[in-house]
Amino acid sequence: AILPFILSFLFGDKFSENDILMIQSYFLILLFYYLIMVLEQPFGRTLMIMKYFNFTLQLNLIYAVFFSIYIFILKLFFIMQDIFILYGLIITHFIAAVLIINKFQGVLKNGNFSSKTTS
Repeated sequence: AILPFILSFLFGDKFSENDILMIQSYFLILLFYYLIMVLEQPFGRTLMIMKYFNFTLQLNLIYAVFFSIYIFILKLFFIMQDIFILYGLIITHFIAAVLIINKFQGVLKNGNFSSKTTS
């Protein structure tokens, strides 16, 4: 309940009650996005340190393709509301985070700490 107070203090009465509710919903959605990002980053960075560059590049490409397909589907059905774009961003980032954590667990389980093999 602090956000309406801060907005009214900074901007006066420029925002209606509906605008404040929309801003609060955007903050909640972005909170989940950044929570997923914070939980995923240590695993992704560790994979980069272990020289799994190709995996992370492929995963980023898959992430971009799936998000582009999602945006295309939204445009196809004329659903271009910001909130649906943010939901798609969370879903695709969650899938990428699950794949990174799964790969990290597989690396730890197999003991193969480098993607490069030495002979």
